[in-house]
Amino acid sequence: MIKVSVIIPAYQVEDYLIRSVSSVLKQTLHGIEIILVNDGSTDKTADLCDELAQVYPSIKVIHQKNQGSAKAREVGLALCTGEYILFLDADDWLDSKTCEILYQKAVETEADMVIYQAFLEEGERIYPLRTFFISEDEINKDPVFCFLNAQLAPAVWTKFIKRAYLNETKLNFPTLSYSEDVVITLRLLLASPKITLLDEPLYYYYQRASSLVHVVNEHCLEIFESLALVKSDLILKGLYDQYNKQYLHFSELHLAPVRQKVKRNLLLKEKFDQLYESWKNDNGEE
Repeated sequence: MIKVSVIIPAYQVEDYLIRSVSSVLKQTLHGIEIILVNDGSTDKTADLCDELAQVYPSIKVIHQKNQGSAKAREVGLALCTGEYILFLDADDWLDSKTCEILYQKAVETEADMVIYQAFLEEGERIYPLRTFFISEDEINKDPVFCFLNAQLAPAVWTKFIKRAYLNETKLNFPTLSYSEDVVITLRLLLASPKITLLDEPLYYYYQRASSLVHVVNEHCLEIFESLALVKSDLILKGLYDQYNKQYLHFSELHLAPVRQKVKRNLLLKEKFDQLYESWKNDNGEE
């Protein structure tokens, strides 16, 4: 029986993929499969994926044209067979006991989702990275409020999710390359999953200079599309009026770092300012 499927979207990560996959292969839990989704890489990533799959039977590989990490995750999810799903970015890695700890906790608490803490690696230093600032009672009482109130990080890789729950929610992944987790996490929470919080860092998040988090290009402006999808999802569920104040605060919180980024590029700054004015008009902001 496959207990855990680890889905790894891989794009231009020839220098990091081996470390990431190795951390999964070294897990103490038995019954793990790895789904590698090569998202149109032009470096040696595709070859590395195929070489790894030839050596390790637990690894499956998918090659596709570049569509962004969200769609790569969706493709990987369609192929996996595990009881639980863990999304791992290809430049990050796991503690050797991550899957064992998460699986035991999920089964023990009958959780649809286990949310855990992480570490942040910057250069040679590693820091604790908090991914939630709430109690288990609070998030299970009103997960959408907690998320929009910035008490829960959007990152999908902080969430260990029951596959049956994902199938029930028919989760639709947006076609975005930047801030896609904002949309995905809201959609996961709108179906009111049973959530277990684990105040233990089990994931190593590596910030590299070439990642989309740091690169300044037009993908940064996709934050406006992400926020529009968040709003439309809330409206569709009849929840926008209830969470209007939280949505506006949440939006400004996520727009602020993008505004800071695009200051270095006059063309992008002009486009950001135009989109921001449009966003304000659409949301009744002065």
